Amino acid sequence: MTNPALLIEIKDLSHVFQGQEHQEIKALSAVNLTVKAGEFLVILGANGSGKSTLAKHLNALLLPTEGNVIIDGLNTDDEKVLWDIRQRVGMVFQNPDNQIVATIVEDDVAFGPENLGLPPAIIKERVEEALFMVDMLEYRQHAPHLLSGGQKQRVAIAGIVAMRPKIIVLDEATAMLDPKGRQEVMSVIDKLKQEGMTVILITHHMSEATLADRVVLLDQGKIKAQGTPREVFAQREMMRDLGLDIPPMSQLAEMLKEAGIIESDDVLDVEDLVKLLCP
Repeated sequence: MTNPALLIEIKDLSHVFQGQEHQEIKALSAVNLTVKAGEFLVILGANGSGKSTLAKHLNALLLPTEGNVIIDGLNTDDEKVLWDIRQRVGMVFQNPDNQIVATIVEDDVAFGPENLGLPPAIIKERVEEALFMVDMLEYRQHAPHLLSGGQKQRVAIAGIVAMRPKIIVLDEATAMLDPKGRQEVMSVIDKLKQEGMTVILITHHMSEATLADRVVLLDQGKIKAQGTPREVFAQREMMRDLGLDIPPMSQLAEMLKEAGIIESDDVLDVEDLVKLLCP
């Protein structure tokens, strides 16, 4: 029996890949995770921790070796509902060039809704709404290959938004972008949150993780910790043992505390630091 208040329920999920010479590689091991509708969840972990493998289970690009993944009440082990699951979960990947299929921005955004068989008037309306949301409406007639990396990624997100999924999963979607491009994408994520979209971001940029409602930390295919950003980043020794950084403002606060300038290093962002420096 599923809980109707939860949009995602992952129960005892394990995934094994077959390596060379039939060697088994366990990418995920007994993962249990739930996500509420409208939540902004960030998944962190070092390379090889299982982040992307977990992401691909959310829209059934991968299926469990053991356990269950239930999306909006639909179990990915049921082949009859895989199309329905993929309509509910949109994926944005690392390289925006690999996601663009058309030579004009608005045609690219329309590609998904067209494949859903929607009427042309509805498609036009959705394309305009999606491009407006990602602040790319003025580029609707542009060629995608002439856009910056951040703009391309915003077009990719618009293409997903136009299909009206319940969940958007961004798998290292800012990894190949410069700081300006990352800021553009994070601004779109903030808009999606305000619209009530459920957003799951896989990232290695700790400053992005500080904006989440909840952070999940993966290590060797298992959940090592989860909680609010403040709760997770407070476990600094564990983070460093796993080869992960802490947010830049947290690092600065540590140095200021060691220098005797501030008394506490409980800092996530600039606002926290300002409050300590200017009480």
